[in-house]
Amino acid sequence: MFVIGAGALGSLLGGLLAQKGEKVVFFDRNGDKRNAIEDQGGVVIAGPKGEVLAPATAVSFPLPQEKEPVLLCVKAQDILPCLQNLNAYIERDQPICILANGMGWQEEAAQICVSGNLCFGLTYQGAHLLAPGRVAHAGSGDTILYGYTAIQEAAASFWAQHIKGAFAVRVEKQFQKTLWEKLLINAVINPLTALGDIENGQLPLVQDIVPVMLGLLREGMEVAGKCGVDFSLVTMMDKTVQVCADTAGNTSSMRADVLRGHKTEIDYLNGYIVKMGQKFGIKTPLQEQMVVRIKEISA
Repeated sequence: MFVIGAGALGSLLGGLLAQKGEKVVFFDRNGDKRNAIEDQGGVVIAGPKGEVLAPATAVSFPLPQEKEPVLLCVKAQDILPCLQNLNAYIERDQPICILANGMGWQEEAAQICVSGNLCFGLTYQGAHLLAPGRVAHAGSGDTILYGYTAIQEAAASFWAQHIKGAFAVRVEKQFQKTLWEKLLINAVINPLTALGDIENGQLPLVQDIVPVMLGLLREGMEVAGKCGVDFSLVTMMDKTVQVCADTAGNTSSMRADVLRGHKTEIDYLNGYIVKMGQKFGIKTPLQEQMVVRIKEISA
């Protein structure tokens, strides 16, 4: 199996698959990450029981001409450029699964990906890259696979069987509510931890932050409702706080990007809510504020 992206999530999931016995080959455009994986013979996963070396190798493009499954674990803003580079090296029926936060990129990815054997996913696994080739397992949670078409649903089932035993995974056919729930939670935790430069677990403890969290949820829920997905504010706030607790020591992906001076996935989180709000004539001032403020402090 090829794992594209040796960042926090890719390193963790690829490492867990390698521990299960999967032959994992990483690709990352960052030479330091590739070299670290090659030098130590795999990825080091730091968890509650200590550190474990998950055996793996690393390569750079061009990928070998093999029909190995490809797990794409890059940030939402990097998916389309990555697929454009990957298209030259994959077959039309090669199994590909893209795991990423946010909404809006799925349709674009399906349009440009050469392979029709494609599905998507989201995960509640918490990961923090300690150094190239070293990742902290900062919280466990389900990985949910889905597809918009019958072919994509079949691909999701294939991947669920392939992943089974490495980490908790399931296929959901009625996935829109799951997507929106994850989006609403991420649109609170990611920008606020990035702006506050704090770990996830600290967020609910910040003075006067609860009204902001509730405001972001209210705006997002109103937009979701127009898309046919309804939520309870109390339930969503409870779930958001629970995710903060479950990943207490984790650095959100957006905070990590800001700290490294990288472009963030804000356009596919809060930006997507703003875009859909405009479509339905719904004002989302707090969501807009998050987009503006994150873009001011990131690349």
